[in-house]
Amino acid sequence: MFPNAKDRRKAAAIPVLVLILGYVLWSQFAGGGSEGGGAASMLTTAAENFIRSRRETAEALEELNRMSAVDLDSALEHDPFAVLAPLDPEQAADEDDSEELPEEPTLEDLSELREQKREEQISTLQKLKVTAVLTSGGQPSALFGSEVVHIGDTLPGGATVVAIDRSGIVVRLPEESL
Repeated sequence: MFPNAKDRRKAAAIPVLVLILGYVLWSQFAGGGSEGGGAASMLTTAAENFIRSRRETAEALEELNRMSAVDLDSALEHDPFAVLAPLDPEQAADEDDSEELPEEPTLEDLSELREQKREEQISTLQKLKVTAVLTSGGQPSALFGSEVVHIGDTLPGGATVVAIDRSGIVVRLPEESL
């Protein structure tokens, strides 16, 4: 019936496994388990846990309703984020006058700021030195500060590497509007 020994062993194990499964099921649901509860005990425990959780949920909802029953006036009275008004109305008028809006920057101010930023970028780039240039191969590269850079890379301060040759690197500073 079974051609090889492996299939005979599998067939012989089936009745043994059925007996073990039957014993486990019988011990759990017929009251023969070591906990001594069986299925009825498990159902009772589950029902008690369900009722307890429902009761706790109802109590939590009642507490939430009590907490949300605070009237608006008392909440505003105890608001820690409320802005305190000055006691003296004249003092309030003086404080309002002292807060002046900043003036709009003029074109001269903007060009001055742009020039300062450009000088900062140039000084940042000048602090970093080109220590090596490699022009052989497909794409030239350079050791700029502690980084290897290639054409198209962005440097500190936003400058872009435009060209790399034996004399060093050529960069383009970013054109930012203020």
